[in-house]
Amino acid sequence: IIGRLCPEGWLYSKHTKYCYHLVTIPTTFNNAQFACRLQNAHLLSIHSEAEDRFISDNISVQVKTIFAKYGQSIWLGAAIFDNSRKYEYVDSTPFDYTNWQNGTQPIYKKSRKCVKISSENWKWFDDCCYYRPVSYVCKKLAGKYDQSHWKTIVNKTSKIKNNHNHRHLKLFNYKFSNEKSDIVIKENKRRNKVSDMVASFANKIYDNKMRDKLRTRN
Repeated sequence: IIGRLCPEGWLYSKHTKYCYHLVTIPTTFNNAQFACRLQNAHLLSIHSEAEDRFISDNISVQVKTIFAKYGQSIWLGAAIFDNSRKYEYVDSTPFDYTNWQNGTQPIYKKSRKCVKISSENWKWFDDCCYYRPVSYVCKKLAGKYDQSHWKTIVNKTSKIKNNHNHRHLKLFNYKFSNEKSDIVIKENKRRNKVSDMVASFANKIYDNKMRDKLRTRN
């Protein structure tokens, strides 16, 4: 059956035409983005008050209930890369909406380059990218999903312009001020290789299955 706009377990927003999924395993910023990429998604980016409200209404209560002991917050897919001192989204979309604590962007600190959202008041705050693991939300463009393979079949007209320019995980290799940064960078490189291998293998399996189906029909 083909026709779902999002895979099972994901939330669909009519406003944004995107799918959202809360992952209930607290982890670091890099690992969260890595996990999202394996699902053809990215860490959450928010671009309007309406989108912010949609996420808050559907997810904040779950975060509060399930993850209270982890600080009651989730990762936002935004961080300061290198020494730019400017926040950027990992999916390369514009950083065009904010909801900071006290209404102002926090003062730059080398040890707090990533962004979290508090489920208490749904405000954003900066934090270390590796300590204090929290839950996270993956976000990806809605399309038509084959329930047998959960492969996205997105119409050409609905593809976002920068679909091939998403920030690659390797851009997380900039050294955050953290005593474990070298270890994190090494692990991140290893994960990149594994991710590429898994993606390549999965695509080959899918292509072979589709060829078999076509042969059967013919």
